[in-house]
Amino acid sequence: SVAEALRTTSAEVTARLGEIRNTATNESQRADELLRQTQQAMVNEVQRALEEATKRFNETASAMRSTAREVGSELEATRTELARGVMEQVAHLNVPLVVETPGPEAGHAADIARLKALRDG
Repeated sequence: SVAEALRTTSAEVTARLGEIRNTATNESQRADELLRQTQQAMVNEVQRALEEATKRFNETASAMRSTAREVGSELEATRTELARGVMEQVAHLNVPLVVETPGPEAGHAADIARLKALRDG
C-alpha cells in the first residue's frame, strides 16, 4: 500500500537525517577541538617567542650596563691620569699653577680639593 510505503520512506528519511545530524555534530565537535588545540599551540608559541625576546633584551641591557660601567671607569682613570700629568708637568717646569673659579668656592670645592690632592701627591 501507498501509505505503508510512505511511512517506510519517511522513517528511512528521518533515520538518514538523524545520522547526518549526528555526523555533523561529531564533525563539529572534532573541528572545535582541533581549533582549540591549534589556538593553544599558537598561544604557547607566541609566549615562548616573547619569553625569548625578553631574555635577549635583558641580556643586552645587562651587557650595555656593564659596558657603560667599564667606559665610566676608563674615563675616570683617564681624567685622573691627565690631571696628574698636568700637575707633574707644572711641577717639572717649576711653574706656579693658579686656579681661578667663577663665583663662590662652594660650587668648586670638590675640584679644588682634587687639585690639591694631586699637587700634594
